[in-house]
Amino acid sequence: MLQEILVDLKLTLEEFQKLCIVAGCDYLDNVRGIGIPRAYAVHYLTDRKHFVQIDDNKSEYCTINFGVPQGSIMGPLIFNLYVADLQSHMDNIKCHQYADDTSLYKHCKPVDLQATVTELYAGMGKLEAWSREANLVINPEKTKVMLMSTSQLSRVHHLDTTNIDLTVNDTPLKRVATTKLLGSYIHEHLNWEENVKHTAASCYATLTSIKKFKKILPFHIKKNLAQALVLSKLYYNDIVYHPLPDYLSKRLQRVQKAAASFVLGRYASTEDIVLKLKWLPVKEQREWNLLKATHKAIYNTNWPNYLKLTIFQHNRCLRSSNGLQLERPLICNTLQDQASHVFNSLPKDVRNCLDYTTFCRETRNIFYTRALELLN
Repeated sequence: MLQEILVDLKLTLEEFQKLCIVAGCDYLDNVRGIGIPRAYAVHYLTDRKHFVQIDDNKSEYCTINFGVPQGSIMGPLIFNLYVADLQSHMDNIKCHQYADDTSLYKHCKPVDLQATVTELYAGMGKLEAWSREANLVINPEKTKVMLMSTSQLSRVHHLDTTNIDLTVNDTPLKRVATTKLLGSYIHEHLNWEENVKHTAASCYATLTSIKKFKKILPFHIKKNLAQALVLSKLYYNDIVYHPLPDYLSKRLQRVQKAAASFVLGRYASTEDIVLKLKWLPVKEQREWNLLKATHKAIYNTNWPNYLKLTIFQHNRCLRSSNGLQLERPLICNTLQDQASHVFNSLPKDVRNCLDYTTFCRETRNIFYTRALELLN
């Protein structure tokens, strides 16, 4: 009977079994299918093959028993699911993951530094054990150690000469003063000069490449190129190093002027940036980006808990108490401090705006008006 049905459906027995796994059984409630999306994912990861090619020489195909397909759209998502349980193995050590970039960190007082190093050493051992079990390999050459502090704290407690003895696969880890994390260069004393230098160099290199086409491109194409290829780098992660010293802000402002000069085909001033291109100057753009992140931190439920902002609670019922405000912390230059400084200065109706698009439009108008006033 079944064979006759399969012949009519033009299905093999194996194909029918897979269909049952996907769709489930209509006459038995306890037999449910995994669904089309899951079935697609299973099919996508099952019986994959790969080969190695050097010039025109190809190896034979080999079946992949585990791993993530390289260069695929689903690859980063699948890899994140694969390594999602790493944090549960780290105990008291915090773990920050982004695809295959993993950072282990722990903060302490200077007197507890050696005890913290011992905890990190034990955590590295657990990381090695987890990696072996997950068929992953830690590259000691790409694994670095950094001791972050203020320059004053480092000078008083001689942290620059403190020995940080950590190893991976019995290989001592190199201690560095600057490292690249998610596209930004972080200094051990949170000095952003190195990051600004690399950002400016990258922007100028891009401008050098696209300037070759400046005579054959119309105005709107050059403006789109400058915004997509140059300004996107200039504004990337800019709220991380807010506030920035004036001499570094001026360096980034010169990059924006160079991008405007490419678009206009001549030397561009700050007046040209604001009036002709309708761009915000670098400082106002950075504060606007900070406000957009602040709105997400207040109203977006998917915002990370470790970056939550504290809303000020009024003890007395005043006329100003119906306007949302952020609490001002005692510690300066934190996200809470800078966000509250910029957010609390907004008009009450803008602070109480729930819609993200409307909030962005209103705040940009405020900063654009401020930029016009500074020109005068």
